Amino acid sequence: MGSTATAKALEDFTKQVGGRKFSVLFDQLQAAGLRPLGKSNTGTLLFQYVADSGLVHDVLAFRRDPAVLSFPVSFWQDRKDQRLKLCEAFQPSELLSPVKGVGSQSNNSAGQIAVSKQTLERLQDLCKALCDSLESLRQY
Repeated sequence: MGSTATAKALEDFTKQVGGRKFSVLFDQLQAAGLRPLGKSNTGTLLFQYVADSGLVHDVLAFRRDPAVLSFPVSFWQDRKDQRLKLCEAFQPSELLSPVKGVGSQSNNSAGQIAVSKQTLERLQDLCKALCDSLESLRQY
């Protein structure tokens, strides 16, 4: 990856204090075929699924401050039931209010979950369930 914005974002997330929790999730997502995308003008690391057709889906995003996993509106607006099912294992205090960003829909969140030592195992389960379900997007 060299010195790209994505490589820098991955390093920023995983090499700082508490970075292990992010690297566990990132390794899992990348092993399932999702690709990270970091941008130099934001503290967000986006994970994308690329369908066989080449269509790119913004599936998950991560932020460090506060440490959250976010569900981009661009993907999740039509998949609310699936997102709610993925979030069932989390307490209301771990589910954070959606964020309305500026600009494209990928900057908006349909919901967020706090990333912490207490949520890490459940987030791994969520990522596995999500990645298993992405096969249905392959043809799109």
